Amino acid sequence: MHTRHDGRFAIDAAWRVLLVDLDIRAEDAFRLAQLPEALWHATPARIDADAFYRLWAALEQLAGPVPLPVRAACALRGDAFSPLLFAALCSRDLAQAVSRVAQYKSLTAPLRIATKSTATRFVVTLHAGAGIPPLPTSFGVA
Repeated sequence: MHTRHDGRFAIDAAWRVLLVDLDIRAEDAFRLAQLPEALWHATPARIDADAFYRLWAALEQLAGPVPLPVRAACALRGDAFSPLLFAALCSRDLAQAVSRVAQYKSLTAPLRIATKSTATRFVVTLHAGAGIPPLPTSFGVA
C-alpha cells in the first residue's frame, strides 16, 4: 500500500538532525541546491522531487571525502525521534519493518519501496515514482 500525497516531500526534523550530525550547515546545502534559505525555516517545508535531488546532491558534495551514506550511517543517533524509524524498530521482523517504511517513505522522499518474499529470500527494491528521475545511487545506499 502506498500513501497518496501531493508530490512534495517534507523537510522535517529528521533533516535538521541529519545536517547537524553531519556537521553540514543548512545554509550551505540550500545554497548549493539552489533552494531559498527561507524554506529551511518554514514549518512545514515541502519540496518537489527535483529540489529533493538537488538537495541530496548538495549533501553529497558537502560530505567531503567520505561518501554521504557512510557519513550518514555513522552519524545516526538514537536520540532523534522519527516516527517512521520508531515504527520500523518496533517491528517483529525485517519484513514488517520494511513494509512499515514502504507505506510511508513516499511522504518524505521521491522513493517507492517494493518487497517480495519467498521461502528462501526477502528482496527489497527501491525505485523512484512515476515521472520522477532515477534515484541517486547514494540515496539508495543510505
